[in-house]
Amino acid sequence: DVQLWLKCEYLRHHIGDEFAGVVSSVTRFGMFVELTDIYMEGLVHISALPSDYYHFDQASQRLVGEHTRQTYQLGDAVRVQVARVDLDDRKIDLELVGSVVPGAGRKGPKKPPKSRAKKSERPSQRQSAKPSGTQKNASAKKPAAAHKTVNKKGAPKRRSRK
Repeated sequence: DVQLWLKCEYLRHHIGDEFAGVVSSVTRFGMFVELTDIYMEGLVHISALPSDYYHFDQASQRLVGEHTRQTYQLGDAVRVQVARVDLDDRKIDLELVGSVVPGAGRKGPKKPPKSRAKKSERPSQRQSAKPSGTQKNASAKKPAAAHKTVNKKGAPKRRSRK
């Protein structure tokens, strides 16, 4: 709690300053942005987002503009300005000033998209992906004598086929 107060105290002297940040969380009321260089987090309220009405898409954790289709989601790199600092509540309010670079703040390599075979290319439940046993190659069979073994009495022993 003391660390949060100290962070707010520091940013109180930087109201109006611009910082690079990364969207670290998205909620129905806005998005939290972690300031890249100083590792502090503040809120860009949904009402402070520019020129549109935004809907929160909970499934994909993003805000989507109703008319512009502009999206803000986890990992987006943004440029923000410190708008207000409340020491008593230990809250930092930010305003978006720069354009969003989708995914630019994400760490690690981007995963390749999963390839999905079309339904017509997938084997159906009736068809097996394995070759059926009905198409045996006659030349691949061993001679019948090679399969025979003898039992204790010396008579040929029959093997069951599996």
